[in-house]
Amino acid sequence: MPFNERGEFIRAQSQATAAAPASRQREPLFSLENLLMFAMLIGIIVLLLAVAWLVYRYWEWVLLGAIGSVILQIRRWLS
Repeated sequence: MPFNERGEFIRAQSQATAAAPASRQREPLFSLENLLMFAMLIGIIVLLLAVAWLVYRYWEWVLLGAIGSVILQIRRWLS
């Protein structure tokens, strides 16, 4: 029965969903906000891959820089 205990008519589920406030309705999958978030995610992934490639390509220089930095820190600490 489409009536509650007080005798009031209960709307169908599809009508109740359409009448729901905008805050409760789902936003479309391809909205501008979702596309911008997806573009930012792709940009972050590309940047991380570029940094990983640079470290892989020039790992000797990265290692020498890290060793030099440690030596400088030890010299500062000892002086």
